[in-house]
Amino acid sequence: MKKTPPPTNPSGRKNLSEVQFRYFPPEDRYSYHELHAISPDSENSKSKTGKGLVVGRLQWHQRTGEVNWVRTHQDYRGLGVATTLWEKAHKLSADTGIRAPKHSRHRTELGEKWAGAVGGEMPPRSHYEEW
Repeated sequence: MKKTPPPTNPSGRKNLSEVQFRYFPPEDRYSYHELHAISPDSENSKSKTGKGLVVGRLQWHQRTGEVNWVRTHQDYRGLGVATTLWEKAHKLSADTGIRAPKHSRHRTELGEKWAGAVGGEMPPRSHYEEW
């Protein structure tokens, strides 16, 4: 059986307005100690193993606001997932009063490009190993 390729979006950005996002507060079993996390809800996205597929995730420190981790699944890069996570996290901050995420000085080359694209104060970048 011939596989049909997934639809492409010529604008490079997928409309994520219908995607539900989940917030994981610090101490939640899906978050790490002292970190807020936000991720698209993967209830309807299934990986090859049949388990939920996490297409992206943004984590930031509850006291400093510094981004600890931002990742997008390789099959979903370039569709605006990380940017949408950033925007949702800032809206969550405005709505609830938690500290908003801010860029870390520990950024990869891709992280540097993304941080410049989403804007915000960018501290000088320190050397960080690419993964």
